[in-house]
Amino acid sequence: MIRTLLLLLPAFYASPAIGQWTTATLSQARWDLGVAAAGSKVLFAGGKTLAGTSVIPTDRVDIYNRQSLEWTTATLSQARALPYALSLGNKAFFCGGLGTNDTPTNRIDIYDGATGNWSTHQMIQSRHDMAAIAHNGKLLLAGGLSSTGGYSNLVDIYDEATNLWSTATLSQAREVGAVVAAGNKVFFAGGFNGFLLFNTVDIYDTQTGAWSTAEMVEARTNLAATSVGSLALFAGGDYPAQELDASLVVDVFNTQNNTWSQSNLSQQRAGAVAATIGDRAFFAGGYRNLSTGTEFFYDGGYLPKRRLDQRYPISGTYTAASPSPGK
Repeated sequence: MIRTLLLLLPAFYASPAIGQWTTATLSQARWDLGVAAAGSKVLFAGGKTLAGTSVIPTDRVDIYNRQSLEWTTATLSQARALPYALSLGNKAFFCGGLGTNDTPTNRIDIYDGATGNWSTHQMIQSRHDMAAIAHNGKLLLAGGLSSTGGYSNLVDIYDEATNLWSTATLSQAREVGAVVAAGNKVFFAGGFNGFLLFNTVDIYDTQTGAWSTAEMVEARTNLAATSVGSLALFAGGDYPAQELDASLVVDVFNTQNNTWSQSNLSQQRAGAVAATIGDRAFFAGGYRNLSTGTEFFYDGGYLPKRRLDQRYPISGTYTAASPSPGK
């Protein structure tokens, strides 16, 4: 992946009232930050920066207060890049990440937007490439790659109501392919462990704390996932280490009747992005593996897609659009 580092890293934000952009300047030029909101504040935490000619992790946190319109700074308890940033209630969580020499950490920094206080917690295992989500009063950090190089099945769970942490395990150790929530359930779908692809879906019930499993129609990873209404959708994906093109399958779980169904995207793709507005789910972009190469990130082996699929949950149909230019 190619990144461009500017000497000053500006922050751009829009005012929804007038639809205009303004700029601010972070206190330190850096990339691979984590960003999360806590009450009326937005926090930009950690990342990588330059020290002479060396790239190092940073502990810098820039905080914007929407009420006072002021910027302040703070520091994480440990310098690191790519922390998993999540918001839950009035708190912002910066979980794990890569420290010195890109070593995974188990540190979690927690900012309380109501009091302005910081606290820390440690995950049961240092790891990265986790599936992270906050939903219905719970925060979950699942699977990933550990600091020893093995794949993990561990899940760290924070309960907002009790302010307590607990642990659980996925049914299979892996880097999860996609995570999404719908209703009172959180879904950890598919994934890869360096050798095997999985069609497994681990399902966590945020009300009862119970776990169950299901299977997608295809084993794959790098899916796009979103929820719309009572539906959880898992779209596309690819097959690392296999001489196969990307998937066009969409697995759909209905939380009202606990049933699965399948549909198709308009084109095969992996690495798409997904979003929901009202009663529509959008799946945009992505790539295809046309080289039949066996490496997951093979430059030149992927064909970027401009296609955008929309799903209408009431009718269960898909439409496709191609933002100009391109197909």
